[in-house]
Amino acid sequence: MAVIHEVVLLRTEVLVLRKANKGLNKRRKAKKIRIRLRGSLTVQKVQDLLDQKAIGKQLVQETRQNGSSTGGSRTKIRYCRVYGKPGHNARTCKEAAELSDSSISDSVIVIS
Repeated sequence: MAVIHEVVLLRTEVLVLRKANKGLNKRRKAKKIRIRLRGSLTVQKVQDLLDQKAIGKQLVQETRQNGSSTGGSRTKIRYCRVYGKPGHNARTCKEAAELSDSSISDSVIVIS
């Protein structure tokens, strides 16, 4: 009984691996086709591409050092989830705090 169970598990594992290999082979072929369609590269073209890549890296490094990066350094405007007003969030909302304070003072606690 255990042998049959093990055979079933191995067959499913083989199917999963075959699907993964098929997808990987498709991606590899697509990359090769794109390279072929662009044509052959000469030594000068490769050198130009490497120089452009190095210049791009240098620009990114300089902008990071200067602190003026265009990426994720922008601050996001906070909006209150309770009222939808900008400038604060629900945790720091003064209006929600005032409402909760007034509702606590108006409530009556009954202990039985």
